[in-house]
Amino acid sequence: MSTRFSVSEISEVAEMIRYRSLDVRSVTLSIDAGVCSSPRPRELVDCLARLVEEHGRRLRRAVERVSSRLGVPVTTARLALTPMEQLLAPVAGSLGVEKAAEAGFEAAAEMERAAERAGVDYIGGFSAFADRGVGPGGRAVVEALPRVLAETGRVMGFVNAASTMLGLNMEAVAAAVKALLRAVEAAGSPLPGAKFLVTVNVAPDIPFLPAAHHGLGEADGAVNVAISGPGVVAAVLRPLPQDTPLERLYEELKRIGFKISRLGQLVAEWVAAEAGYTLGSVDLSLAPTPEPGDSIAAVLEAIGVEFGAPGSIAALAMLIDALRKGGGMGVCCAGGYSGAMIPVSEDSGIAEAAARGLATMYKLIAMTGVCSTGLDMVPVPGDTDWRRLAALTADVLALGMAQGKVLGVRLLPAPGKKPGDTVSLGGLLGEAPVMDPGPGRVEEFIERGGRIPPPLRRLLAG
Repeated sequence: MSTRFSVSEISEVAEMIRYRSLDVRSVTLSIDAGVCSSPRPRELVDCLARLVEEHGRRLRRAVERVSSRLGVPVTTARLALTPMEQLLAPVAGSLGVEKAAEAGFEAAAEMERAAERAGVDYIGGFSAFADRGVGPGGRAVVEALPRVLAETGRVMGFVNAASTMLGLNMEAVAAAVKALLRAVEAAGSPLPGAKFLVTVNVAPDIPFLPAAHHGLGEADGAVNVAISGPGVVAAVLRPLPQDTPLERLYEELKRIGFKISRLGQLVAEWVAAEAGYTLGSVDLSLAPTPEPGDSIAAVLEAIGVEFGAPGSIAALAMLIDALRKGGGMGVCCAGGYSGAMIPVSEDSGIAEAAARGLATMYKLIAMTGVCSTGLDMVPVPGDTDWRRLAALTADVLALGMAQGKVLGVRLLPAPGKKPGDTVSLGGLLGEAPVMDPGPGRVEEFIERGGRIPPPLRRLLAG
C-alpha cells in the first residue's frame, strides 16, 4: 500500500513532534504463537522464547529504521501473543492445571529474558477469556498470574470476564481480583496492577497493554499502532477566542484528529513493509503522559471545563466523537479502543483533579460511558476488601456489556496507603492520590457468584 502525504501535512506534523510532544506511543506486533502449542512444558517454553526473540529483533530493527527515517519518536515496541490460555490448555489436559500454571510462569520468565535480549519493551497475551466459564487453560493462567505479575517486568495480561454476547461472569471477576491482590502482596507494591486488566468485549487488535493480544481472525503477524497527542490537541484549541462556538471547536478537533492519525498510518505502513508483516490497525485514542500539558484534562480545560466538573462528560464525548470522525478519515483501518485514555496516574491533569476531589471514583466510571478505556490506573487502599474491588470492576464491565463497548479495569492496590495518600510509580506510570472505592454494603451481591446474562443487545444481534 502507498499513501501520499502533502508538504503542508508533513510540515504541520513535524511541528507537532518538535514542540507538542506528539509521538507514536507504541508499535505492537501481533504474533500467532499457536505453533508453540504442546503438551510438553519444556517444548512450549523453549518455543515461546525463540518466537519472542526472533520476532522481537525483527520488530525492533524495523521500528528503529522507520523512526530514524521519518524523525518520528516511537516510545515503545511491543509484542502481543496468542492468549496463554490456549497455549496452556494442552499442558493442563495432559498434566493438570497446577503443572500448566508452573509452565505458564516459566514461559513468562523465559519470554521476559528473550524480550530483553531483543529490545522489546513489553509482551502482551498472558490472558484468559472467561465471559461464560473458565477452562483448564484459563484456570492455569489465573493460578500463574500472581507470580507472573509480581516477578516479571515486561509480561502483561488480562482476564476478559464479560461480553455483550455471553454476559458477565462474576466468578471470573472474583478470581481475577484475588489474583491481583496476591500479586500486590507478593511484590509489596502496587506495580503489578499496572500490568493487569479485567476486560469486557476486548478487541483482537488493541496495541495498548495490558489488553494487547493476538486475537482470532488476525493475520499471522500484524502491526498495530497507537498514537499520542493530547498536548497537540490542547495547543490547537487554546489560541481560539473564548466565545468560539462549540461547532467551530468540533471542526478544529476533527482537523487535528486527521493530522495525528495520518502519522500513525504512515508509521504503521512503513514498519509493516520494513519488517515484512501485515498492516493491522491504528488506534485513534489520545494517550496522555505524566508530562504537564500532555493531558486529556488539559484538552478539556482548553474547551472550557475542568476535568471532573459538571459538563466534563459532555466535553469528553464531543472530543472523542470529533477525533474519531477526523481520525477515521486519516487511516486505512481504525481499531483498538479509538477513544480517549483517562488513566489517573498517567495523566498529571487527571491526577490533580482526583486530588482536588473533582475526579471521584464514580465520576470516572460515568466517563466510561463516552470513552473506551474504562477505570484505568486508579490507586486504591491496599487493604480494600476484595469484594469491594470486584464490585467496582463489575460496574464497569456491566456498562461495557450493556453498550457493546470495549472497556477495562486497571486498579492499583497500594499496600499501607489510605485515601488521599500519594502513590508514585515512576516513568510513564506517573503518580496519583489513592482514591476511596466508596461506601456501602456489597458483600452479599458479590458472594452470590454465578453470571449476569447478556443484555437484550444479544437478542437483537440475531
